[in-house]
Amino acid sequence: MRQKSKISKKLAICSPVLMLLVGVLLYYFILPARYNKVISFIDWLFSGTDNIIATLRSADIVIGQLYKIILTKVVLWLWGLGFIFSIFLCGKAIQNKEEPNLNARYIGRVGIVPINNAMSAIRIKIENNSSQNLNNIYGILKRVENRIQALNEFGFADNQVLEIEGIIYEKLQNILSLCDSDEAENEEATIRKLANEIMVLCEKREMLLKKR
Repeated sequence: MRQKSKISKKLAICSPVLMLLVGVLLYYFILPARYNKVISFIDWLFSGTDNIIATLRSADIVIGQLYKIILTKVVLWLWGLGFIFSIFLCGKAIQNKEEPNLNARYIGRVGIVPINNAMSAIRIKIENNSSQNLNNIYGILKRVENRIQALNEFGFADNQVLEIEGIIYEKLQNILSLCDSDEAENEEATIRKLANEIMVLCEKREMLLKKR
């Protein structure tokens, strides 16, 4: 649901540009091809039908039925109203900021911090005394980091998702504690187990979010 909301917000922000492109197509391509003459939007919108017919006749154009010109004016009025409405939607989308769940303990991209700190701790250990275990642990952490970076912000879903986010964050903190310890080199199996559990929880969180 939140992903759909994000898509809707992006569309609202882009809508004035889309409407402007439609206007360019109308003004420079569709209307000139139809009438063999460029008439300004102001004239189409505010000039009387007689004035438009007179302008087109001055260009030696065979005038079609009157209702076609009226229909063109209606289309352009609808475009103008649509453009104004798109600006309103864009402004509203920019101003409206989604509020987090009041029960959220972790808000934003908080999972990045502990995993990055854990990777930094292991990097320092590798620089001081490289070993296969430490290299393996770093590879595990890199996999977790990529998965955490792919997640959207914590704290904006329902309580069921919030609970999963809390468990993910706590497991990330556990990994950080293990990586900071002097015995980190001997904790590969535990870190791998925590990493796999985090991966499963991330997938579960994504599935729950897609159902909303």
